This record gives sequence, C-alpha cells and structure tokens, in this order.
Amino acid sequence: MKKAFTMIELLVVMVVGAILSAVAVSKIHTSELIDAARSIANDIRYTKILALGDDAYDGTNSYHNKYYRFTILPNENYAINTIELEKDKLKTYPITVYAEDFLKPDKRICDFEKDEACATRTAIHTIKGYNIKFTSTTPSIPKSPNSITDTIIFNELGEPLNFNQNPSGFKIEISKGSDIACIYVEQYSGFVHIDKAACK
Repeated sequence: MKKAFTMIELLVVMVVGAILSAVAVSKIHTSELIDAARSIANDIRYTKILALGDDAYDGTNSYHNKYYRFTILPNENYAINTIELEKDKLKTYPITVYAEDFLKPDKRICDFEKDEACATRTAIHTIKGYNIKFTSTTPSIPKSPNSITDTIIFNELGEPLNFNQNPSGFKIEISKGSDIACIYVEQYSGFVHIDKAACK
C-alpha cells in the first residue's frame, strides 16, 4: 500500500501550481490597464452619443465646427467638448463647451479652467503612469504647428472624423511596461472595441 508521494509527483504539483499562479498574477497585474482602456472606450462612446443627439445645424456653413470632439491632450489627459457660438452686439465668437461627466453630473470632462471640474478618470494615465499612443488611419494635416491633432470628431451621423474632418478609423494604444491594450474606433460606423490580445 502506497503511503507517500514520490518526488516526481511533488514536482508535477509544484509546476502546475506555479503555472496557475503566474496566470493569476498576470490577470491581476493588467486589470488596472484594462479598466483604464474601458474608461476611455466608454467616454469615446459617450462622445458619439452626444454627437448623435445634438443638432449641430445653425443656418451657417460652419456648423461642422460644432461637432463633438474627443481630444487627447499633450499631458495625456483627455477632454470631450463642442463649440457654441455666442453673439453680442458687435460680433459672434466661439466658446468651448465641455461635456457633462455622466458619472458626476456637476463636473465636466474635462475643463481645466476649473480645477475641480476635471474628472479623475481623465487623469488616470498621469496618475498611474500609463503611456498613450494615438493613431489615425487617415493621417491629419495640422492647421498650425501648435494644433492638437489627437482628436476624434463625431458628426451628426456618429461617423468618426479626423482633425481635417475626413472619415477615419482610430487606434489608441495604452501601455505600461510590457502590458498593452488597444482601443479601436472603426471607420464609418464609429464602433468602439478593446483588443488586448493583438495590438496591430
């Protein structure tokens, strides 16, 4: 009758345990990265919803300037905004209007003129040390050297446009160390999805 484990059996159990532990630790380690990617993806979807629900037409030829925009800023925070035209007795001038934060309706995504108004999740990449790489399938031509081109513009049909307002798909790559997650915005449909398995 067998009363003890052999050395081979013990080694097999240890190897299997080590493999399972490595898989579990890997999933825990990347959960924050995936959460950040989901947060950004949800805000891109929110931008599209705002664009679909907004009447951009105002009787002028520049109504397209009022489309909603998702912009990744140089400090790797991001903002959702549109333009409204204010009129006074002398002239008409544009005003940037930031979208309400659907998680905290008393705040905006992401108005830096008011310190308390910038939603915490838009700064998660600065806080957590993530790197962001933005790519458009139809490259934008900057209007000036200081222009921000890391922008997804949604028209009244929910179609994603680049900085030059041409139809385009987008990829936003979020990384920290060797961990990478990619958010894709499909051209024409504006469908948003996350792919961690293959960022191409």
